[in-house]
Amino acid sequence: MTGAGGAVAKLAIENVSKEFEVGQGKVAALADISIEVRAGEHVSIVGPTGCGKTTLLNMIAGFDFPTRGKIRRDGKEITGPGPDRAVIFQQANIFPWLTVRDNVLFAAKWGTQEDGRPLGGKGAKEYEVAADSLIREMGLSGCEHLYPYQISGGMKARTALARLLLFSPQMLLLDEPFVALDAQTRSSMHRLLMRMMKGTDGKSVVLITHDVDEAVLLADTVYVLSRRPGRVVDRIDVPFGFPRDYAVISRDPKFLACRYKVLDRVEPMTIKDED
Repeated sequence: MTGAGGAVAKLAIENVSKEFEVGQGKVAALADISIEVRAGEHVSIVGPTGCGKTTLLNMIAGFDFPTRGKIRRDGKEITGPGPDRAVIFQQANIFPWLTVRDNVLFAAKWGTQEDGRPLGGKGAKEYEVAADSLIREMGLSGCEHLYPYQISGGMKARTALARLLLFSPQMLLLDEPFVALDAQTRSSMHRLLMRMMKGTDGKSVVLITHDVDEAVLLADTVYVLSRRPGRVVDRIDVPFGFPRDYAVISRDPKFLACRYKVLDRVEPMTIKDED
């Protein structure tokens, strides 16, 4: 699959289906999914509970594999996890026995590739300088030597993000990473993500979310999946550049049109789930 001008897409999901063995039979989670993500593009994936969103993200990450179809990064089939794709889960998953700074540096100090080589390839001092820079950018200065129990949920989320950005991944995979945060902290994380991820290095983002406002705010393109087995039922382009101010664009007719279009596709399926 190629992007505009014939360029190879950063991520190409090609006619992917996924089935799970359940007892004596099979359950279809996803059916014939095709999605393309360009360099620097932010994509949100929404749909009713159980439609296979997280299953799809796990396959992009290389934690699982399609039953049929292919998933490619830069034209090469994904065969497992890699430092080119960083995953942020619903919980921050930082280590309670390590300080903020040591959490950010964890993979740099102890992480290895499948062949046993260190991750990344930089020297220890370079990683320490990069970690200190990220800590400042994340607004965590002064918290470097605090432990997770001493900081807020938002600070934990920023620590987890800094740890992943240390290796300059070209793709961020976000599985509802802000769902456990209060509204004010979630808004702060949205602004931070938009500021950091829309730079000149072409980072791409795939976001799984149930929050329609979040899906539209953080994406160039929103894909809507159907009830299980998940299929792409709509692709919606968001006509705004980055960074975005939610307080401003949330009143823009173009934003509202995108929001209502997503809701019009998702709500009937969600209501059916709840009946």
